[in-house]
Amino acid sequence: MVVRPNNTLLHLPPVSVYCLMESDKKRNAWIEAAKILCANPLSSVRCPECEHAFLQVTDERIDDTHIDRRLQCPECNRDEFIFMQG
Repeated sequence: MVVRPNNTLLHLPPVSVYCLMESDKKRNAWIEAAKILCANPLSSVRCPECEHAFLQVTDERIDDTHIDRRLQCPECNRDEFIFMQG
């Protein structure tokens, strides 16, 4: 809560709630990027983190049925991995 100059109270959400919502938003953006790049690794998808560069995709075969797909931003260097079966 914050007290205004006229002594009325202003209820603000806790900072952690805002941070949680922001991180959920980013996480969902990464999930959407992953879905697009799972279907077509040649798609052009902007980095959900910095939104400046297109993600680069690198696949590494784990075994005959699993692939580890790395999504990396060349601008901010953020990366995520997708574990794929198939």
